[in-house]
Amino acid sequence: MKSGAGGILWGEEILRAGQILRITTEGNSMFPAIRGRDTIVVAPSTGEELDIGEILIFRKGRELVAHRLIAKSTDNGIKRFVTKGDYHFSPDAPILRSQVLGKVIRIERGKRVWQLDSLSHRRRNRILAGLSSRSLLYFITRPLEKMHYFGRSLNDAWWWLRDRWERPSPAAGGEAAVAEAPKQDNAAALRDRD
Repeated sequence: MKSGAGGILWGEEILRAGQILRITTEGNSMFPAIRGRDTIVVAPSTGEELDIGEILIFRKGRELVAHRLIAKSTDNGIKRFVTKGDYHFSPDAPILRSQVLGKVIRIERGKRVWQLDSLSHRRRNRILAGLSSRSLLYFITRPLEKMHYFGRSLNDAWWWLRDRWERPSPAAGGEAAVAEAPKQDNAAALRDRD
């Protein structure tokens, strides 16, 4: 999941000030946990209290990135975190503790909401981190995404056809023809009665 360059400055400032950030996502690097256009709620974090499996927000160049923490290490007193998008095959380059801005505590998709700080979600996230670190999650999520997009494309095609079917064509007189149609039917019905 990435956030565009325009929002990075204010997003980073909000988290560094200790405020909670609510942001809409782009991309599918965390599919199926986070999809493009999901809304995530991020709590600020210094990186000290992070557990394996949690989804971190960090700055990478001119982007904010949300990826799962799969390993932690300390080299010569410097803490490093290894993250990986669930949908990616290989992990990201290790990041420093100073790059970590926060952790995702809630995912909102339409009317559905997932609280990631519950005990059940922490257990699930730890399992997902284990699968992700071995790249097993990559082989599970690839077919899921194809089904997701195939389903979305069928749904989009259905609504496109439905809109075309119900919308009057401009060549037939547009909305005026539709508005006059009941009057013509009523007149024909009255003639049939006489």
